[in-house]
Parts: sequence; C-alpha cells; structure tokens
Amino acid sequence: MSKTLIVTHTDLDGVMSGLVAKYATANESDIRYADAGAAGIDAVLEDVLAGDDQYTQAIFLDNTPSAEMLAKFHNQTNLTPTVYDHHVSNQDVWESATVDATFVTDQTGTSSATELAFNDNQTALAKLPFLPVLVKLTNLYDTWTWQDERYADEQQTGQHAQVFNEVFNFIGRDRFSAFMDEATNKTFAEVDVPSAVLATIFSDLIMALVYERIKSNQDYVAKKAEKAEFADLVLPDKTYHYAYTTASSQMSEIGNALTNLPDVDFGLVINNGKLSFRVAKDKDVDVSVIAGYFNGGGHAKASGAKLVMDWPTIIQNARNK
Repeated sequence: MSKTLIVTHTDLDGVMSGLVAKYATANESDIRYADAGAAGIDAVLEDVLAGDDQYTQAIFLDNTPSAEMLAKFHNQTNLTPTVYDHHVSNQDVWESATVDATFVTDQTGTSSATELAFNDNQTALAKLPFLPVLVKLTNLYDTWTWQDERYADEQQTGQHAQVFNEVFNFIGRDRFSAFMDEATNKTFAEVDVPSAVLATIFSDLIMALVYERIKSNQDYVAKKAEKAEFADLVLPDKTYHYAYTTASSQMSEIGNALTNLPDVDFGLVINNGKLSFRVAKDKDVDVSVIAGYFNGGGHAKASGAKLVMDWPTIIQNARNK
C-alpha cells in the first residue's frame, strides 16, 4: 500500500499545509508534527527512521530539516522528500541539499507553506472549491499581511484571517483537522466569502465563542504590552534594545504590540522557554538572524526559538545561601 509521510509544524500554517498535502495525495497519509527549527523536525525524522513504518512518499512543510538529516533520510529510505518552506533562515540548506530533497520555497516573505503546497498541487485540489479562501486566510495571517489596509475590504478578509487562526487555537489541532476533513464532504453555498466558508465548516456556537475570545484576547494583549520591560541584547555585530514580557498565549499578537513601543528594535515574548521575536515593518532589523543565536530562525520580521530550560539547576542556583 502506498503511504505518504507528512511532517509539518504545529501552528495554523503548519497544520493547514499538512492538510493541503494530505488532500492532494491519493495515498494513505501519516501526519506528524514537529517543533520549529531544524532541531524539531530532525527529532521527528529520527523517530521515523528508528521505526518500522514504510513510506512511498515524503513531504516536509513549514520547516526544513538540517542538511545532515536530509542526507540521512534520503540514504536510509531511498526517498527524495519535497520540502515546502518559506523561512529564509533555511536558505543555506535549500541551496546545498538539492541531491537529497526537492525544495519549493519563497524568499519574499509574502507566502506561506500552505500557499506553496496549494499552488504546487492545484489540479489535485480542484475538487475542494472551499480551499482557496482558507489558503488565502492562512497566508495572510502567517505573513502578518492580514493587518494591511487593503484587506479591510467588503468581505473583511483580513479580520477573518485572524478569526480563522483563533478558531484553530480555540478548538485545537485535532478537532480543527477533524472539522476540515468533514468539510471535504460538505456543500458550500459561497466559496469566495470568508465568513460563509467558516460558518459552514465550524458550528455557530464555535464561531460565537471565537468572537468573544478575540475581544478577551485583545484586552490580554494590551495589558501585557503595558507591563512590558526593557533590556539590551549584546551580539557580536550590534546591541539591540528590546521590549519583553512573558505570556501563556497570543505570543505573536503581543510581540507585534511590543514593536510599537518607543525606541524598541524588536519585541520578545517568552513562554516557558519558547521565544517569539517580532519587529515592526519599518525597522531595519532581521530577527531571523537574532533567533539564529538561540538555534531558532524564521522570517526577517517574525522568528522563533526555544531554550532548553534546566529547571532543577536553575532552582538550585537561585536558592538562598
């Protein structure tokens, strides 16, 4: 039996791109999720190689493994995976590992893994007419263009990109994927209207709760930005002044709010070791480079990293002497 391995990230773009890949293939699909950065997807692929599952196709989305892992995967499975990625911090691997993988990428900061996978498989996905509007919403949200004035159109496309992401966060990855799977068998009266598509896929109760949640989140973001603290990060090339805070959710939104504070080079949101970097569009700062110092990466204006926190040692060292 033909079987496709799909490895993707855990956010909206990661999950949506994984579903797009699943809907585009006629094979049975095994979707696995990885943390951001090469270390995250490398760990998943190590588990795959150590297991007994056999695959006839491999697709990696919204992330790029290390060149070493791509070579190892290619040599052990005899598969040449297709990698859909838009994180410019991975460009070195795109250019050096072409023997071991096929890369479908974007370096402009205007596309997402979901859009890349959709555009590459439009013929196979033509049977799902509701999908293009969801691809657009995902793309707008993941590239932060949903806030641009041109998307405050008659259909409120930009606002519905935020709503779509909030639905995903509210119901979680598994339920979200189940609703999407059910949608492949539904009839849509309006496939070009974001509000109508979302209302058809998700229940009225879910949508009502999501709109309430968005209002609550806006208050949470404002309070977190108001209580932000400031520090300097000294790197070999430059010293950066940044605003930071901790948060348990809404990391992207809070980071974006921090970038609007005076004299800030970038905003940093910390969530139990996860670092979310954001920079205002008019600032000449590439946070993917900064994230790289913490083994992370991403986009010039939005990147992430993860610190491994040795809490027993931290607690031991912080004790009163």
